[in-house]
Order: sequence, then C-alpha cells, then structure tokens
Amino acid sequence: MGVFFLALLLALAKRKNEILFLKDNAVEHRKILKEYSNDILNYSIGVTSATIILAYSIYSMTGPASVNDWRLVLTIPVAFFIMILFIDKTYKGTYSGKELNNLLAKDKKLVGGVLFFIFFVIFLLYVAPPIYFK
Repeated sequence: MGVFFLALLLALAKRKNEILFLKDNAVEHRKILKEYSNDILNYSIGVTSATIILAYSIYSMTGPASVNDWRLVLTIPVAFFIMILFIDKTYKGTYSGKELNNLLAKDKKLVGGVLFFIFFVIFLLYVAPPIYFK
C-alpha cells in the first residue's frame, strides 16, 4: 500500500512541477494538464503524503508486534523529515528543472536524509543489540 501512495505522490509532484515550470505552455506540452489546478494538486499531495507517513507508521508499529521488536519505530521521525523536505520543495516550486527526479538526486538535504534513513535502518536491524528494543 505504501509503495502505491509513494508512486502516486511522485506522479502528482511531477504534474505540479510541469505546470509550474512550463506555465502557459503546459497545455501544449501535455493536454491533460489543463484539467489540473494548483489547489487540487496541493491538496492531493498533502493527503497522499499524510497517507504515506500513516502507512509507514502502522507498518513499523504493527509489524514487530508479533516478534516484540520495536526498532523500526525509531525511524518514523526520519521518514517524516524526508517527507517534509520533499513537500517543501514541491509546494515552493523553486525547483527550476523540468524533471523532478533530478531534484531527488541533487538536493543535498533530501539525499542526506535518505542516506541517513538507510544507514539508520541498517544500524538498527544489524548492528544495535536487540535486547534494548524488546
């Protein structure tokens, strides 16, 4: 479920970025862009982002309930921070490139947050002693 909403978030953010980047030429580039409004895209991005954080939080809280290991709960604030950074860049519209995926690869805070998340998960699952998380 979380992967679906993540893909939906990326698609909505890409449409918003296209509208902001192309401005008046957006409809000539992609005809469906005339159906999107800035308000509905902002609302959809906000709801989708909240759903992603909720789905990840539920996953990290209920998944370990069967094995009594709560390590992934500590990663929820990091995931929330990454989501806030991405939404901030998307709402501000300050990214000047046409392709939004370049933002995901070039923004230092976003890349740093994702790398920290990955290393934090690896640390919690494979390095940290499990006795502290029962």
